[in-house]
Amino acid sequence: EVDATVAATLRDVPTYFVVGTFDSLLPVNQTAYALLQDAGNSQLAFVTFPGGHDYRQTDVEQMYLWMRGFDLDGRRPAGQHSALPAAR
Repeated sequence: EVDATVAATLRDVPTYFVVGTFDSLLPVNQTAYALLQDAGNSQLAFVTFPGGHDYRQTDVEQMYLWMRGFDLDGRRPAGQHSALPAAR
């Protein structure tokens, strides 16, 4: 479970959330996302889809594309932006 202390420790770790709008874990993920934002993590993506706690191959593919934009230190090269829209 993420709290403010954990979020501060993870503030430089790119983090990608995918959660269904009917998933019972949606509130937990929203809280973790907000805590990471508050800790100053700017390398975040939060994607929702209509559904529950489902596996969707397209989400895995999108996460892969998002993650490959980072270098080994977890930073995006200068001028490169996330292909994802802001949190939904």
